[in-house]
Amino acid sequence: MYLINKNDGNIDYSLYTKKMLIDKLNSITNSNFAKLNEAIDNLKKYHNLDKWSIVETYIEISNDDIIGNLKPDNSFTDTLELGKFKDVIDSDSYIIREFSTLNNNQKLIICKFLEKHHTLLEELNIQLQFTPDIVKQRYIDIVEDSVYELFLSIDKDEMNFITQRMEIFNNIEIEKLMKFLNKTVENFTVKQLLSKEEEFIDPISNGFWEKIIEENNKEEKELTND
Repeated sequence: MYLINKNDGNIDYSLYTKKMLIDKLNSITNSNFAKLNEAIDNLKKYHNLDKWSIVETYIEISNDDIIGNLKPDNSFTDTLELGKFKDVIDSDSYIIREFSTLNNNQKLIICKFLEKHHTLLEELNIQLQFTPDIVKQRYIDIVEDSVYELFLSIDKDEMNFITQRMEIFNNIEIEKLMKFLNKTVENFTVKQLLSKEEEFIDPISNGFWEKIIEENNKEEKELTND
């Protein structure tokens, strides 16, 4: 098993198998390495990530000891781990309440959706390190609102529709999602940058999701033409 030490006083105490760690590092750097040493070497090329170190540890563990939604044996946690979105998602959401009763495909889609949004937050911290805080916060607001809106399901039918949208999101590369975030914020008015006044009526993530749906429609059309 492996730990990630960011060497900034914050150790990620999540335990990773070799495959999980490779997937984690690849998602952070938008890469596709198959070997752990290659993924680690690649990580050191990125500013603020070059100080990270990977610690190998040997312990006897069971699935219950693993932090995270997807366990090493491909089973799922009974209670969904929300991570940085714990205070964002409505605890009364159907998805939260009924997660243990969902089928494995739905669980996988939801877990990947959460993981990809966590990856987006990590990517924002890397790419926006010199961006004014007020602008950076609006990027974070979009990501958090995207999660909030898609966890608002109140019943099974609505949840089925929402997981379809989550799957669309999951199929888009992090690099493209970052471009969509950039375009969304670039189109903000000064009022939208400075105020959340109208977001109850018009969620801040709407523009972001419009671009996601447009991209999905474009890809589907290209597949049909082929």
